[in-house]
Amino acid sequence: MPIGEGQFSLAGQYRYNGERGAELFVVWYDDSSGPSFSGERFRLPDTGRGWRRLVRHLDAPERASHVNLFATLAPPERADIQKLDLDDLRLIERTGDAGGREHDHLAVDGPVAARLAADPPAAPGAQDWSALTR
Repeated sequence: MPIGEGQFSLAGQYRYNGERGAELFVVWYDDSSGPSFSGERFRLPDTGRGWRRLVRHLDAPERASHVNLFATLAPPERADIQKLDLDDLRLIERTGDAGGREHDHLAVDGPVAARLAADPPAAPGAQDWSALTR
């Protein structure tokens, strides 16, 4: 997937039933084809049968123009079946300036009180947007 420069967040949910652990591998490329030049591994611990939230902050290496994501499972020691489910995975570009883009994520580091609102779309007949309330 092509990317811009800067910081990203990998977000989603997963569930995994194995004892040996699963991993996500984020791989950085400097072109749309060819070998990768850098990567980061993140261990995903056993969640039993429940879903667990996944959030990892990533800094793209200087030469990175593309990224890919792989999931791996360690071979089981017994004949047990391992299962890794991934849902709603997103790679979110974090920017300080929206630059005309529409964003659907809010990155928060620590406690915060936020009032979320959206501007109505400019297209005629489009749905009106208003402040979001709890």
